[in-house]
Amino acid sequence: SYNWLSYVHPTKIGNFGAGVQYVSYGTLKGTDEDGNTIENFSPVDMALTISYGRKMSGIGINLGVNIKYIYSKIKETSTAFAVDFGAIKPINEKLNIGLVVQNFGTTLKYITEECSLPLNIKIGTAYKPINNLILVLDTTLPSDNELRIGLGGEYNYKINNAIGISSRIGY
Repeated sequence: SYNWLSYVHPTKIGNFGAGVQYVSYGTLKGTDEDGNTIENFSPVDMALTISYGRKMSGIGINLGVNIKYIYSKIKETSTAFAVDFGAIKPINEKLNIGLVVQNFGTTLKYITEECSLPLNIKIGTAYKPINNLILVLDTTLPSDNELRIGLGGEYNYKINNAIGISSRIGY
């Protein structure tokens, strides 16, 4: 199961946020190196995050940062700290460019094995050719996988001031 709860509070000096993510993999059957049944185990992962973001009007960039405490348990537990950075630069009324660096931080260590957090770099663009339509293109470069490119779009239709319908498509 995957659970996520977050809250953001806007202030005059920027937006402050906090969040928690929790993943439970259920109970798994334990086996030793020879395939013999041993004690079952229940792996979980959790991240506690505090966030801050603000519009830097002097330079025309929106900046944000997350500080994360990561807890992971397979049979033994391990913890790590990480930071995410993000920036969006509006080029004009129709085009935005963004950059995100995720999971810059310490390693997780289980008994004798150390695992680096999966550093992830994303570069994306959002283009608004007409009112109510946004087209996006992003590139994701994770440290533990291959380069990925994503395409998508969102159309918003406003029925009245209180009600709207949105449709999204992406690959």
